[in-house]
Amino acid sequence: MILAAKVLPNRDDCSKWKTSKDGGFTVKEVRKTISSELDLNVALDNFWRNKAVTPEVNMFFWKAKDGKIPSARALEKRGIRGLNTTCSMCGSGVDDSKHILVKCQATNEVWKQILWWLKLPLSQQIYTVKYLLQTVGELGLSKKRADVIHAVFSQTMRSLWNARNRKVFEGKRMCTYKVVEEIKENSFEWITN
Repeated sequence: MILAAKVLPNRDDCSKWKTSKDGGFTVKEVRKTISSELDLNVALDNFWRNKAVTPEVNMFFWKAKDGKIPSARALEKRGIRGLNTTCSMCGSGVDDSKHILVKCQATNEVWKQILWWLKLPLSQQIYTVKYLLQTVGELGLSKKRADVIHAVFSQTMRSLWNARNRKVFEGKRMCTYKVVEEIKENSFEWITN
């Protein structure tokens, strides 16, 4: 970071990146500086970057956790009118990130099967993505197991969103079995590579 300026007579003006050995600016140096200043895995409000998951899914997970995915309700809040804000998968809830990803009856069945597959003792209702993460965080899992669970949860949310989009834009009904199998296949592929 450029934190101070020095006046050096008889020299041309220049900028130097403070943490870089040669003073050059690179994205790698920015990441190194930020990661040395912050532990991104400490709090749920911070972005949890998992190397077992693609950057696209990590970004989706981050947006979903904060309710920032472009659901019908979110688009309506941004001024887009005329959208049907009823959940396309169950027909009863509001099409917002919380409902689509954790509260919808259709997605809840997917979560039940994924939690069973992961052998996680979560039998109570899932209220939000943050609540789900907090509950898993309280289980005292090893870092490796927590990363695997995070990767599977990220894939689960991405697959649920894709299923919702197939319903909204293509009229295709969500098949719980196919979504669960997609989650397992993609998670296994990411974790083993």
